[in-house]
Amino acid sequence: MDELKIEIVHNWLVVKSKSPFLLFFLISAIITVGAVLTKSFWGDEIFSIQFATLTGQVFINALANDYHPPFYFIILKLWIYAFGSGEITLRIFQFIIGFIFISSVYFTFIKIYPKRIHPLFILFLFSGGLWLFIPMLRYYSLAATIVLFSTFIFFNWITSKRKKDFYF
Repeated sequence: MDELKIEIVHNWLVVKSKSPFLLFFLISAIITVGAVLTKSFWGDEIFSIQFATLTGQVFINALANDYHPPFYFIILKLWIYAFGSGEITLRIFQFIIGFIFISSVYFTFIKIYPKRIHPLFILFLFSGGLWLFIPMLRYYSLAATIVLFSTFIFFNWITSKRKKDFYF
């Protein structure tokens, strides 16, 4: 496995690794374990669970009549169907989304600032919002991940040699 080495070179934090995912995995794991050990589900999270456990036509009608993004609840429903609705399994679901979110932020920063980690990325890793919303069983992290993924694709399109290519 590739070892992660972080050094400061000319006031920049430089990652000496081809896969910094170990760092993102550890941060996501710390956030998730902290959430499991320090708090249980609360109002909005319980709403998400109740919403995702609706069955059949009731679930479809609820999706159609609700103003929240339906994609998250569909994915959450599939997760609950596959792994159950226990607190640890649902926190693992959020861990995966959080890991993807942190990784997508990293790739967006690398696209803008190649070959180094920008200080704003480090600030992001220690921001209160990240530590608050990543473990929360709500759609915020997934929505932010989709926005960042779209931004990454947009940056790829802007910097491509062929402007008509609107894909990876």
